[in-house]
Amino acid sequence: MFEPRAESAKSKEKYELQLCLPVTELSRLLGPQLIESVAFTSSDPFLRTGTDLAVLYQAKNTQALLTALTLRRVQIGLKHPEAKAVEGKLGDLSYTGLVSKDRAICSYLANIGDNVVAVTNSLAQLKKLADAHNGQATSLAQLDEFRFFRQRYLHG
Repeated sequence: MFEPRAESAKSKEKYELQLCLPVTELSRLLGPQLIESVAFTSSDPFLRTGTDLAVLYQAKNTQALLTALTLRRVQIGLKHPEAKAVEGKLGDLSYTGLVSKDRAICSYLANIGDNVVAVTNSLAQLKKLADAHNGQATSLAQLDEFRFFRQRYLHG
């Protein structure tokens, strides 16, 4: 939309693979059973050329959603053996992931809070999300401008 020429960089397909979140019939069927709402966040608007990206799910059933997303990651890993499983901690937050050297696949999965599941391609972004959840960083919900627009344009 902001580009002078209309051509596809296949960004959707790139991020689906990178985050291990392919859109399939199964995800369309199971998604509404497992997910209450979805939010996306990024540090910049340059999706076409590459950026950190996080998908935040408000889960109806957190454990089932974590299991489904882990299964997706395993399926991608079987097709791309160059990608290696990773796990670690950022403070108190544990994460698992799948990462290839060229970052064509770079997916980290973490449960943030009671019913929020995050999938991101950036450990730095995952740390910022965890810090915001723990009150160690300012979240958008705490900003006056955000509250103003939330009240002006009510959800639903």
